[in-house]
Amino acid sequence: MAFTVRNEPNEGFLHIFLEGEYDLPEIPRILQGIIDGCVDHKATKVLIDLRSLAGNMTSMERFNIAQAFALKYFDELKAGRISPIRFAYLGNYPMIDPNKFGETVAVNRGLTLKATTELKEALDWLLVDPTHG
Repeated sequence: MAFTVRNEPNEGFLHIFLEGEYDLPEIPRILQGIIDGCVDHKATKVLIDLRSLAGNMTSMERFNIAQAFALKYFDELKAGRISPIRFAYLGNYPMIDPNKFGETVAVNRGLTLKATTELKEALDWLLVDPTHG
């Protein structure tokens, strides 16, 4: 199965699904797909759902992906294509690192982001009523 991005607008947030098999060379296309979804839907709260994504990342890949995403996000923010966005990453281990290394890297670069394995925690972080998702 290919590594894909699927956007599903919900009441109060944009739900972005990353599905398929994790593939490092596809990351630039996937990151652009996430940003494009944010632009298209004028999102200010985004749930990035990795629960249907198979595979694993090294710590270095987590670092590089978090850094690349932060750079892309802030470029789009400065260009006025997006507004400030609150992100929640939802997934299973091992895609969500139990030590939250990727989250730490992203937050240290200025993103408002939380990584979790629990849907309720992700929705609470986004300040969304869980009955609407």
